[in-house]
Amino acid sequence: MHSTSQIVDYFQRMFLTWYIVATDATSRSGGLAAFWDPRRENLKAFTYLVGIFLVGSIKGIPGRMHILNVYAPYKEQECFSDIVEAYGILHSSSLIFAGDLNCTIGIEEIWG
Repeated sequence: MHSTSQIVDYFQRMFLTWYIVATDATSRSGGLAAFWDPRRENLKAFTYLVGIFLVGSIKGIPGRMHILNVYAPYKEQECFSDIVEAYGILHSSSLIFAGDLNCTIGIEEIWG
């Protein structure tokens, strides 16, 4: 198992000019990373318990972008959804919502 700093160091050697933001794994939830090229994207990153939130502009796309990268819990999905809703960003017309949402159809799909 690699630490978050080892993974960030690895990718920074591959993408020398890119910005990288990462969160550590907590409990059973994995860590997250977001990478972007500042020559193409002018983004500011915020880390939250639910993930990484990026706000800014992307070259060639008019207006402001909102990107939410999450690692959702596999239990208590309704509570998680309430937290995300409380941030108010789901109402943005320019939202990209990505990550591992851990959506399940039934309890039998939850393992590990």
